[in-house]
Amino acid sequence: MGRHYSTRDFFQQMPNRLLARYFERRGVLAGLDFAAIRETQTEELFAAWLKSPEGERNRMDTEFRETSALSCERGFRAILDEAAWHFEGNPDEGAAFAEKLAALDDHADRAILRTLRHTSIGIIPSPVVWNGSAVMRRRLRHRTLCFARAEPARAATAFLR
Repeated sequence: MGRHYSTRDFFQQMPNRLLARYFERRGVLAGLDFAAIRETQTEELFAAWLKSPEGERNRMDTEFRETSALSCERGFRAILDEAAWHFEGNPDEGAAFAEKLAALDDHADRAILRTLRHTSIGIIPSPVVWNGSAVMRRRLRHRTLCFARAEPARAATAFLR
């Protein structure tokens, strides 16, 4: 069963520091002071977003929906599954990647970093990993997956082997 999605809820779920980075890379909402916006009080952000051109809003909303869909345990598993394929020839690097990703605060952080194709913290091997994880997430949406119940870092490392 799919989760409820709305842009307002998405803005409340995502950390402002990562939303600021997203909008900076898109070149929109430059005049908005994200530091002044409290984490869950996003009315000002939503109002500014609505002033963006409709075509741009639609493109961003598509990315927000994918990010929202990946911001859960199953989305994290889909990202790791795609990464495992890319690290198939280098299991040590794959395990290090999984541990760094698992060390992030929560699934929302992992999902929006996938959207940002973030490279400055050295955990993202390729934009292809993230595009593939979105496709994988859609495929896995209707399947029941059985994973060992373990802490995320250990489970992620084991999953990549």
